[in-house]
Amino acid sequence: MTTQIPTQSSHVSIYGLVDPRNQEVRYIGCTKNPITKRYKAHLRDPSRCLYKWMTELQAHNLYPTLSVFEVTTRKYQWKREAAYLQEYKSTALNIHKKVGRRYPE
Repeated sequence: MTTQIPTQSSHVSIYGLVDPRNQEVRYIGCTKNPITKRYKAHLRDPSRCLYKWMTELQAHNLYPTLSVFEVTTRKYQWKREAAYLQEYKSTALNIHKKVGRRYPE
């Protein structure tokens, strides 16, 4: 019997962007790309929901901390991301966009 080893592209990182001033998780996301590449993309071109927060941080020469919560398979990525959105719903800036639309509760 052989065990199938998942390829790199079948893995997804579930991550958060954390405010370095108070350690609040401000954004939850997932990516199949290298996590450092995704982080740099956030810094280079923040989404609408992150723009004000990241501009405020950068004005103080601060940047969000990247926290990888878990690595999962593509099969479970949306369910796992939704679980973290639920956990951090009081601080995540992108909560309104994802809970209730893309994910079931």
